[in-house]
Amino acid sequence: MEFKSLREWLEILREDGILKTVSRPVNLVYELAAVAKKAGGRHCLFFEDASGSAMPVVAGIASSRKMFARALGISVDKLVETFSTAQSNPGDCIIVERESAPVKEVIEPERHVCCIQQQP
Repeated sequence: MEFKSLREWLEILREDGILKTVSRPVNLVYELAAVAKKAGGRHCLFFEDASGSAMPVVAGIASSRKMFARALGISVDKLVETFSTAQSNPGDCIIVERESAPVKEVIEPERHVCCIQQQP
């Protein structure tokens, strides 16, 4: 299965019970990495209040072979073969003009609440 955005991937991780939300304030410089390390690759963490960041922060979005395989839509035993094939056959680089870069888009669908919203 192909995921077209981080939002889609986070929603899949949430549905699978892998994405965990950290609601309490977490220091971006001194604490966030330590908390993420404690997840040990078992969970992806969504920090709602990362002190020092204007928006939420996620950690561990592909911190295990199982997550990587799920994101690529393959079984874990096919990871090495898939990466080897991709490395041997790189795709063409596509230059995207700054004005049309998807990273600049703000998409907030009305039908459901987006799991990533900027903090006020």
